[in-house]
Amino acid sequence: GMRNISIIGRVFKVTPTKEFTKSNGTTGRVANIFIGDNTGSMRVPLWDEQIKLLDENMISIGDVAQISNGFSRETNFGGIEISLGRFGSISTLERDIDLPTVEDLLKISLGNSVEKAKIIDIVSGGDFEVRCAILQVFKGSFLFETCPVCGWKVESSRCGEHGDVTPSHALAVPFVVDDGTGDLRCVAFRDLAERLCGVSADKLSTVDTEERYKIISENLLGKELVFSGRVKMNKIFDMLEMMVNDFKPINPLE
Repeated sequence: GMRNISIIGRVFKVTPTKEFTKSNGTTGRVANIFIGDNTGSMRVPLWDEQIKLLDENMISIGDVAQISNGFSRETNFGGIEISLGRFGSISTLERDIDLPTVEDLLKISLGNSVEKAKIIDIVSGGDFEVRCAILQVFKGSFLFETCPVCGWKVESSRCGEHGDVTPSHALAVPFVVDDGTGDLRCVAFRDLAERLCGVSADKLSTVDTEERYKIISENLLGKELVFSGRVKMNKIFDMLEMMVNDFKPINPLE
């Protein structure tokens, strides 16, 4: 929600450019760069004319980038991204600035700082890994509509960035896990949720809400896994909640 943001960070990752068809029939382009400093990292999407910065190698991995007049918004995964919008800009700096290396930023972004914990010991936000069983699946529609270009949630088939679109389906599954010391509300989104449930959002969109709940519950309840993700306070329910970013089977040898 902040606006008029100016930040400096090192570029440590650049995604391939993706082309798409706009609602007016013209072709648009989008790519993401990821920047970081000693305190964290975040994504910066580049659209259309801004892609020239990458095409002409004006911005590349390892560069120190300065963003001016950007604005922040929360992503669907609980992180923060900086958008340039119409009035923001991004440029590179030549002077030497004390920032982590590309390798260090990649390690941080891959979650090497995740703390293994018991649920009872999680009393505040942070990145955690817990070994637990799925105890409950909350009822709901489980599906939401997204823009096929940028992936953002849309309302009434309209994207804030790309106007009227034919929305795609994405999956959101809220559930509760328990590790014997306590329980924790969790949410898994999109591809991760599909992999966890073993069913695609497109397939679930063909059945009614009750059938979706039945399929998801039968596939999840009782599963014992290792979940990792970012824990933060859910203001609606006034409790800690994990935004799951990965899971793996339990290794008996460990």
